[in-house]
Amino acid sequence: MSFDAEFPEEPEENELEQTLHDAAAPWDQAPAANRFEARLQTIVNRLQTPTDLIRSLLDGVPVEVGAPDVTWRGTGLGRPGTIIHLAWPRLDSRIGVGIENTISHAIVDHLLGFSRLPVEASRQVTPVEFGVLTFVAARVLDRLDARPGPLGPWDMTIERVGPDAFKSNDLGKLVTLRLPVKMGSVQGAIRLWLSEALLSRVAIEEVPSPLAERENQTVIESSWRAEGGTITLPRGLGRVKVGGVLPLDRGTLSGAIDSPKGTIRLICDRENSVSIMQVEGVPGTSCHKVSVQSGITAGPAPERLETLPTEGPITLTIELGRAHLPVSALAELKVGDVVDLFRHTDEPIELVAGGKLIARGELVQIDTELGVRIKTVFI
Repeated sequence: MSFDAEFPEEPEENELEQTLHDAAAPWDQAPAANRFEARLQTIVNRLQTPTDLIRSLLDGVPVEVGAPDVTWRGTGLGRPGTIIHLAWPRLDSRIGVGIENTISHAIVDHLLGFSRLPVEASRQVTPVEFGVLTFVAARVLDRLDARPGPLGPWDMTIERVGPDAFKSNDLGKLVTLRLPVKMGSVQGAIRLWLSEALLSRVAIEEVPSPLAERENQTVIESSWRAEGGTITLPRGLGRVKVGGVLPLDRGTLSGAIDSPKGTIRLICDRENSVSIMQVEGVPGTSCHKVSVQSGITAGPAPERLETLPTEGPITLTIELGRAHLPVSALAELKVGDVVDLFRHTDEPIELVAGGKLIARGELVQIDTELGVRIKTVFI
């Protein structure tokens, strides 16, 4: 037997490292979940407590509650809406409940037999409504006291109800459970904020079966916000008024409303950085759907502002919607694949600065350019 065939020379060590690096790109920046989070995610998918709590909160209302979307940090803490602060002294812990404006209004309307105009559904919650929602929260706690919980009595107390963000001081690592809620034609979300330690205790008590049997069914999702276009305000936030129209900066999104042109970024927040994908709007969808244009790259975490400047220039970023992608599917994404932002036609876009929601509005045509007509202001 002859071995005269020529074989290619083995690459040098540095060439091999580069080849392996190139093979891993562009998906080596995909967000990762550790084994502990994966196990807890499996358990959360089986928990009934979060859904039962929401159904109790909305007792008597025809409501659909989706599966919880779990984020292993505190998210949405500064979003406008109703924030219920609950204390649980026996377990030395606290829980926050965040109800988006649309759902807050729907609950109050149901109790009072009132029907408001659709344009009013996203307005800020009034002090009177906070009072009604405090009564609702107290009623829910009374009902919970009548049945056993996974950790013993539901002996929680209400600290306060209002627009103030939930404070996670001394709770350790915070976990956010976002539950999509639909009440008739009204859609929104309710968030539960609790410590990872408390979630672990609830999960272990409520689901005692072996975790390993379910690990192959774990689905970890990553949340990506779609940023497209900016608006620069040389004189500060004074021009952000309901009914006002703000033109988008040149070089960002432009063209027709149903088929905007320009680069859009899908951004997934990580602990000290972000993962970024370049996408563009699918023609005819008003950016409800986007197509992938690049792999995933890493970038620095955006600056978060504790307070907004009252004077001087400021730039607003337009958030077109959000995509929820299973981490397991990220490596299979390729250029040209379509991602759904799950944004309804009549759902407003958001204007954000320094991580804070400034306003909501709708895209409008300004000759051949685009702008945003302000519908709700949160400053």
